[in-house]
Amino acid sequence: MKFMKKIVGYLDNSMQRSLSTSLHQLVAVGAIAFFSFSLFYFIWTVWFPQPYENLWLRLIGCLLGLGLILTPYWPAFAKPCMPWYWFLSILYALPFFFAYYFLMNQASVVSSMSLLCSVFLLVLLVDLASLSILLFLGWALAFLVYYLTASHVYFGEEHIEMFLVLLFIIIAGSTVNYKTAMLQQQRMAGMAAAAGMIAHELRTPLLGIKSGAQALTAYLPLLFSAFHIAKEKELLSPSIRENRVRQLEGVSERIVSEIDYANTIIDMLLIKAGRENSLQHCVLEPCSMAECVKEAIARYPFPTATVRALVTWQGDFQFMGSKLLMQHVLFNLLKNALYAIATAQRGTISIWTERGKKMNYLYVQDTAKGMSELQLSRLFDHFYTTTFLGTGIGLSFCKLVMKRFGGDIRCESEEGVYTRFILSFHPV
Repeated sequence: MKFMKKIVGYLDNSMQRSLSTSLHQLVAVGAIAFFSFSLFYFIWTVWFPQPYENLWLRLIGCLLGLGLILTPYWPAFAKPCMPWYWFLSILYALPFFFAYYFLMNQASVVSSMSLLCSVFLLVLLVDLASLSILLFLGWALAFLVYYLTASHVYFGEEHIEMFLVLLFIIIAGSTVNYKTAMLQQQRMAGMAAAAGMIAHELRTPLLGIKSGAQALTAYLPLLFSAFHIAKEKELLSPSIRENRVRQLEGVSERIVSEIDYANTIIDMLLIKAGRENSLQHCVLEPCSMAECVKEAIARYPFPTATVRALVTWQGDFQFMGSKLLMQHVLFNLLKNALYAIATAQRGTISIWTERGKKMNYLYVQDTAKGMSELQLSRLFDHFYTTTFLGTGIGLSFCKLVMKRFGGDIRCESEEGVYTRFILSFHPV
């Protein structure tokens, strides 16, 4: 029983992963299944008749494809069943149907080619362990139904030959998939190493400039004091204009501020390249949430004033963090909310704060289209995205920043109603 529970648990996780990477393609996959099962029934019965065809089996495949086409319109209570519906659709449409078709047609050329294509597609869709389970279940069920329904059970050399070819496809395809995944990891490691080298080359001169600027901050007041005394005694000729003197008095502080800003940008680039520990260098200081929100909204590139008017905010509290990092967290949340509003063609964005005894909270809510439980479960995973052109690093970056602040970020949503991000901070 424990072994079966482990298999079911692994399959559930695997289908969640498989579905999350194909979520934006479900309608397309369903349409392909729906039209392919119906079209090829006529092709193999009218134009190029085959020894065996079954309309009812084709209709089941069409109905499963239709279910995938309609996934955007599934009611909320049915959404949690989507991974297992995806699993059953793959199980029926690929290993079971084409294996049974192959057996009933006694390993004909068309059925053999169809079986090869089904295994190849399955290799592309799932990982090796899930592939093994799906093939075992699908083929076992196909053999059982074939044994029970066939008038004459036939096995010949062509079946063995086909099995050897399929075994090669499974091994070769899984190896290529594994190498592709490893190549992606190596590329990410290379990007992280390159980013680390660039950061090192940038931080070294910035550190020297900052040291000089801090020395100016320490000693410039004395020099300016001497300048003013000399000016009063008319010892300088020509003198420096007063507005230039005021500019020079604040230049060292501006240099230090800009260097801190540059170092924070470097930290964010390192995080997005996979160097999560780079945030440990970030210096935390008392910040006003109202100032962070106000500056983030002022700096965000809203396309129009009408879109800007969709955002409202109120409230304030103090927290230990970085104003710049907090603004970039707000940028990510605003970008996602505005994308959802543009997609749904409705909604507003509300930002507000609440004070608690142990934690203070910042809420960022949009009333666009909400999210499903499947999306919520992987929302903060690195490289997970629900948009076609998304990178999947925005919300994972927000999570890392909030952890560095000693807080957290989570999301609540009701599909079709709202999405609410809740950011928690320790009070100062």
